[in-house]
Amino acid sequence: MSMNGPAPAVIWFKSEAYTNDPHVLDDALEILSKADGMQGTYVGAQVQEPHLGFWITIWKTNAHYKRFMKTDAAKRVSHTFRAILDEQPDVNHVLLPTKITKPMKSNVVETVYITANPGHTRQSLEGLMDRLTIALRESKGCHDSSWGHSVENDAMWVGIIGWDSVEAHHRARYEPKLGDVIGEIHTVADIKVKYGNLTKYEGSLF
Repeated sequence: MSMNGPAPAVIWFKSEAYTNDPHVLDDALEILSKADGMQGTYVGAQVQEPHLGFWITIWKTNAHYKRFMKTDAAKRVSHTFRAILDEQPDVNHVLLPTKITKPMKSNVVETVYITANPGHTRQSLEGLMDRLTIALRESKGCHDSSWGHSVENDAMWVGIIGWDSVEAHHRARYEPKLGDVIGEIHTVADIKVKYGNLTKYEGSLF
């Protein structure tokens, strides 16, 4: 599977300051929106636990992200973000094969983390991931998906999926094609999912 698409950073974080006032990230979002290679930055909250923040920044390539991290602007973003955190965030940089325009415009964005069990590798799951992608594309209420590997964890696939709602995903899991491949993946990997509502930063979110 060729990873020639974007390289998003997927971040889940706990911050009482952000929950009380999303403006606390404005400075960081403004800086990122002007960074070379930035294709969009989206912020919001987890559906099940609204006190948890959700942030996706989409870089044209991982090389663009690495170059940005060497700049003074990156230091300002990091300082702003770390100042509001209540605990260490969950961060994965993902190398994707396709654009994620449709998922990011959806009512609900699901992030899925599939980690190969001992005795298996991320590469050995590729056939299942191809089947999963096709099954999702055919599922009612799904607005496409893209799957890539985590830079931080070579055993992990990360998926970004768009849905009409969390309930739409729950219903889709009972469709034979999708249900069967998910069942097979469960036998060789650990699966974790999170759902969030996101808004694209356009210069003035609130």
